[in-house]
Amino acid sequence: MADFDKLWDYGDPTTTAKKFLEILEKTELADNESYVGQLYTQLARTQSLLRNWDEAYAFLNKAKTLLDKADNVTKVRYLLELGRTHNSSGDKKQAYELFNRAWELAKACQADGYAVDAAHMLAIASESPQMMLDWNLEALTYAKQSTQPEAQQWLASLHNNIGWTYFDDGDYPTALEQFEQVLIEREKQGQVENIRIAKWCIARTQRALGQVDLALKTQLILLAEHQQTDSEDQYVYEELAHCYSALNDAENASKYAKLAHERLVQDEWIVNNEPARLKALNDLM
Repeated sequence: MADFDKLWDYGDPTTTAKKFLEILEKTELADNESYVGQLYTQLARTQSLLRNWDEAYAFLNKAKTLLDKADNVTKVRYLLELGRTHNSSGDKKQAYELFNRAWELAKACQADGYAVDAAHMLAIASESPQMMLDWNLEALTYAKQSTQPEAQQWLASLHNNIGWTYFDDGDYPTALEQFEQVLIEREKQGQVENIRIAKWCIARTQRALGQVDLALKTQLILLAEHQQTDSEDQYVYEELAHCYSALNDAENASKYAKLAHERLVQDEWIVNNEPARLKALNDLM
């Protein structure tokens, strides 16, 4: 049977759902309750990402009917996706309870990758920054102690989440340490774009620490890499604008502020949640 998890493209849930449905049509239910049940949970996740709540819950209900004959991993994945759907649709309290159940069950059945996933989701559903930090640290400890690759592959993401928690709290030195660990883990994985993001985070923190020359150097390297591949990154433009502004280079600050603003203003989430970010760029234009 197809390893459908390898077909995930979280940036394109619509195409992913089509691939999953094609597999589902070819799969017999008999003696495959765990496989089909897990496939239903992932179809639910595609719909949750698309904010199609009714469709997501419909797939989860189908998965639920198979749980009596399914293995514990299927039950964990059901709890995770039911929790994610509740969390995304605004019911964080119920989501937290579901993630906690997934965490305990995943630990009991030694499904370490899903245990770490559950702990990181508990962080996301937490009521306070301190709870968020505590759960991310718990997840990090668990992942480090595990010998399972599925758990260890979470290390970069967890260091990243922890880094931004410290950053938002103004503890830039600790945030920098975390982002440096992210870069180490991303270089092990060898994915170019993720390596670039890790370097961007380090440079962003260096700017916060007043190390503007170092930050600018990294952002210019990232800019050159994007130019070599005919790609661009609005967040690199944004940082270049702020670095040049800090160095009193108004001309270049304005140049990159315009490039960043033109692109970020098209991002609905940025417009709705971070208007100050856009205003800061507008002030530099």
